[in-house]
Amino acid sequence: MVSKNEYLEKAQEFCRKTNTGITVNFVKNDMECPWDVGKCHAKYAVVISRKVSGIKKKMTLDFWESIVGTQNNEVPDEYDILACLDKYDPGNYEEFCHEFGYEIYDPDGMYYNPESKRVYKGVRHCYMQVVRLFSDVIDDLREIY
Repeated sequence: MVSKNEYLEKAQEFCRKTNTGITVNFVKNDMECPWDVGKCHAKYAVVISRKVSGIKKKMTLDFWESIVGTQNNEVPDEYDILACLDKYDPGNYEEFCHEFGYEIYDPDGMYYNPESKRVYKGVRHCYMQVVRLFSDVIDDLREIY
């Protein structure tokens, strides 16, 4: 069994090797976590930046800590952030829904399901940011899970 420290070391080495910086800022404890409404999660604003061929690139995302992590005042580290990134193309909307069990259409079957479409757009957006930032080292990034 691999320890959390070993995973963290691997993520930190990736950051050093790829000139990646991660800034984590506490926003607030919030009951509106998108997948766990009504339960308190710490919300963090995260900036991932990297200099590639003299050009500085960055992406931003919200990170929601687990309930236990929130209760223990844990702050997400490099491993927590890199492990949660979407590193694989989610495909088109229909493929995404089939793969992850989302409803494609609303209950009437006439329109795309707005909640499924919202989730798909968020995952697609994150994936495109990851590709823009890490396309040259995406295989190495995929090793952090």
